[in-house]
Amino acid sequence: MKDLPFGEAKKAIGRSKSPDEIRRARDAIEHIGDTPYHVPFEFPIASELLEVYLQRKALPYATQKNARTYLSAEGKVQYDSLAVGQDANPTYIFGISAENKHSETRGLQTPTFEEVVAHAPQEQPSVTNIIDVNNYGLVVFKAFLRETTGAMARKGISRSDAQSQEDRAIKEVEQLELLKQVLQGTDVYSPRVIGRNGAVVAMEYIQGENMSARTLSGQLNEEDFVKVADVLATLHRELPKKADYIRERFEIPKEHTANSVVCFGEKAFRLKKEDRNREIPDNVYERFTSLIQKAHASIVAGGYGDFTDVIFGDVKDENMILMPDGKIAVLDPVLCAGRNSMDIAKFGRSIIFKKPHIYEQHFGALLKRYRESSQTEVSDREIAQMLGIDMINIMRGYLTIPAQFLTLFPPAVKSVRDRVDFYLSIVERALEGELSFPSAP
Repeated sequence: MKDLPFGEAKKAIGRSKSPDEIRRARDAIEHIGDTPYHVPFEFPIASELLEVYLQRKALPYATQKNARTYLSAEGKVQYDSLAVGQDANPTYIFGISAENKHSETRGLQTPTFEEVVAHAPQEQPSVTNIIDVNNYGLVVFKAFLRETTGAMARKGISRSDAQSQEDRAIKEVEQLELLKQVLQGTDVYSPRVIGRNGAVVAMEYIQGENMSARTLSGQLNEEDFVKVADVLATLHRELPKKADYIRERFEIPKEHTANSVVCFGEKAFRLKKEDRNREIPDNVYERFTSLIQKAHASIVAGGYGDFTDVIFGDVKDENMILMPDGKIAVLDPVLCAGRNSMDIAKFGRSIIFKKPHIYEQHFGALLKRYRESSQTEVSDREIAQMLGIDMINIMRGYLTIPAQFLTLFPPAVKSVRDRVDFYLSIVERALEGELSFPSAP
């Protein structure tokens, strides 16, 4: 297994787990508190995950995707920037080595390299680490930063100056627990929270294929879009049952794009001349700022500042996993007041920035199924204008990243920058109420 290429290993892992095995592991996690073992989030070095994460994020994106966070036999937290297994010590996914176990964490066992290849995906999300908890299966540890690495890069802030943010981790736990409750008895799944240690949250690992991987590989098809439509309809049917609690407990975030209109007002609409990236041509910058004014006019004319719904807030292909039993699991909620059109448009935007032709081919099928499944009507014009507004919110960030830092971001960021005229044309059509556009160059 050591010589198995990463891509082939990932495919093998996907085939290695049957739905029955996944259900057994999930049932074990459900009853983790009923055993004499202590939950895995109690391990003593959780905060060091942040330090190693920042070191790894300083690598070029293509390299950091394959980097691992692990403990050496001596218990030193490290990351492997090029390949696994080249160090004198065995490589471990982030956890506790045998020499560092104690009574508080006797339910936690660090897997060997062979076990990791057999049980864990090779490409981990950049801010999460996956370990194998003895008798319970895989567990995800997610760390929360006070400021995103993208924002740090734009400000020229050193990675070593980043700080953790426990408040964000606390809110994530609350939202995931509420989402779990809301979705109980539906066909949509969300991960169970196992515990929290400061700014690190431990949650159940969801077996399956990340939908973003399907998008990037060109495999996302009409059936996938129809499944997402059903997920959106379920969320928009179940979340209103907790609408009063969500509105009272969770403020609309100003820095996140969850509520596209609020984010637009706080960031894109306030774009100043001094914020301009001089690497962007004058005509592109002027066109972008004119679209900001057009988006503002759309918000006023459409009355989109009236937040009639409560929304999931971050419906992207990156936050969805296609499970082996055919269901979809949703991750990373940002529950808040908004409009259902924001969730629908956000999924469309996540596809457009990666594979615009896939959006063009199948987004219509999503809208048709959503209306059938939800039995509600959200106008094409509103969805289109929310798409344009959301694209502006994201492109504002993309266009202000200095070119020297582009290698630290996913390839889609550079792709949007390289084809900025094409994407600005999409924004323009969307703000006019159009959901289709000419083929990509």
